[in-house]
Amino acid sequence: MDSIWFLVVILLAVYYILSLKPSKKKRARDNKKATPPRVYPDVTQWDFVLIAKHAAKGIKRITNIQITGANVYGTVISQSGLSEWVFELHFGYIGQLTGEYDYYSENADSDIPEVLGDQIQAAIRSFPNTTLDSNDCYAFCPYCGKRLPKPIGSFCTFCGKAFM
Repeated sequence: MDSIWFLVVILLAVYYILSLKPSKKKRARDNKKATPPRVYPDVTQWDFVLIAKHAAKGIKRITNIQITGANVYGTVISQSGLSEWVFELHFGYIGQLTGEYDYYSENADSDIPEVLGDQIQAAIRSFPNTTLDSNDCYAFCPYCGKRLPKPIGSFCTFCGKAFM
């Protein structure tokens, strides 16, 4: 009887010691937080908006997407179509756009935020070689040549010239 209690105490001690050692995934996440992420200054706010909208366009259940700074906010319709839930992707680090992201989701079971985040992340990292459908996403100002998101207004936001 004493040997059984001794064995139980030993097993509990081993379990406690193993639980103190952080997992590889947790250590990788802690190392990631300890080192500052790479900043992508060549990706402008307009480019980020275009990248995010283009990536979200490929996911049918995303009904709405809003981009504010380096954050992406999305609404997803449930599989049944009866309800919606929201998610947030944060690509910023000290006010600058990075290739890394954190996310919050009301639906922890869905992979949609991670899929969208991975697509945006890949596009940021491969910029300016990112392939965007030019007919759907942006147009060029005929005067200054800057890329403008569609729908374009009656004036260029960069040079201020009116479109005819």
